[in-house]
Amino acid sequence: IRVVTINTDLPESQRCCFIGQNMRQAGRTAAQVTSMLLEDKKQIAIFTASNSSRFGQERVQGFEDYAQEKGSMCIAGVVETNEQPDIMYSEAKRFLKENPDIGAFYITCGCVSDAARAVAEEERDIRIICYDSFPENKSLMRQGMIDCIIDQELESQGEEAIQLLFQELIKGKQIRVTKQYMPIEIHIQENIDY
Repeated sequence: IRVVTINTDLPESQRCCFIGQNMRQAGRTAAQVTSMLLEDKKQIAIFTASNSSRFGQERVQGFEDYAQEKGSMCIAGVVETNEQPDIMYSEAKRFLKENPDIGAFYITCGCVSDAARAVAEEERDIRIICYDSFPENKSLMRQGMIDCIIDQELESQGEEAIQLLFQELIKGKQIRVTKQYMPIEIHIQENIDY
């Protein structure tokens, strides 16, 4: 059975191709954007679904690699949220209360609105950098609560996977690539609707 993985790669499986974001490069991109948004050496709190998830690991690693290479940012900590709204909210509140030097939240997973709610309640000027232009994230950006969304063309990933399999199974064109990375798109308030 021919298998194409999307969004999260499983290179140890016998998949013929992966279509999705280069997660490590996306993390590096997020780090550079964060460094441009922060005016001084404020600290960054990182929120991820799980330290055992491949996409979370690679996005965090890319961010940390960039921060270490440039020496311009200090990471206050990495928190697993299991994409649970109550954990995201309580951990965001904890970081804000315990650390006055937090300047940004880098969120590699879902539950962004819960982190944004914690920031709003604390009335802090915190930059939020996250992934995926879901309607909820776009709405938060329009309200000025999210500063940057890094997108990965989720819909296109599925379409491209079906197209590759169709070409191979119906037209006999063998899949020759093992990885096909989607563009890393950066959305800010001025281009979120374009």
